[in-house]
Amino acid sequence: MCVNAGGAGHSKLISHTEKEIKSDLSELAGVREFVRRVCDASPLDEDATDQFELAMSETATNIMMHGYRGRSDGQIRILADTFPDRVVMRLYHWGVAFEPGHTELPRVDTYQEGGYGLYIIEQSVDEVIYSRDQCGRNCILLTKHRTTD
Repeated sequence: MCVNAGGAGHSKLISHTEKEIKSDLSELAGVREFVRRVCDASPLDEDATDQFELAMSETATNIMMHGYRGRSDGQIRILADTFPDRVVMRLYHWGVAFEPGHTELPRVDTYQEGGYGLYIIEQSVDEVIYSRDQCGRNCILLTKHRTTD
């Protein structure tokens, strides 16, 4: 099994959870429930959990619509790691790789059709990393840190 241990940092791992889904939009409710369950047992507050849930839903949708080009037979593997100061989730897939340098974020002062998903993701989490693991799978890593007072 190929797994990238990225995002571990120097903090002690509290929990590790995994979920595998098909690249079908009907799976999004399960993704949101998975994120909610992981974050409810994490250091994230309600607002941060809501933001992470939105980012994960948008990321999974992008993989389904663009990575797998709407095919519902692809696989997406989600790995969630909880640390004392953050939650890290990685989405692995075999679809078309996303090249972040080739996509412009939309202007928020005007309306355009589509393209807001990347903006929503970038604004909802503290870190987004696009990579490939040692087996050639695409990986999107999302990190959300605990809000400090």
